[in-house]
Amino acid sequence: MFESVALHGRFPFAVLGAKLVLDDSARSDGNRGPKSKFEQANNKLRLYSDRKNYNELSEKFEMIGIGVYKVSDGTATLQMYKTDKNQIKIT
Repeated sequence: MFESVALHGRFPFAVLGAKLVLDDSARSDGNRGPKSKFEQANNKLRLYSDRKNYNELSEKFEMIGIGVYKVSDGTATLQMYKTDKNQIKIT
């Protein structure tokens, strides 16, 4: 979040995005209680996402996405989701 503070401080109208890519097993691992690592990351990162205008907190990014990749039979697939309470698929 330091990067967003520094950049939004210098360039208030800058549009910043970030992405985190996890293995497909992170969607259903549930090792730490009822929530998977994917759900935990989504819940934490969405606090720093969805900055609507330059008057909002400089700690926030305009958008943060979480990618889930899977490799099967030599073919890789990637699905991207927007960090929010609905986990909207964007690809």
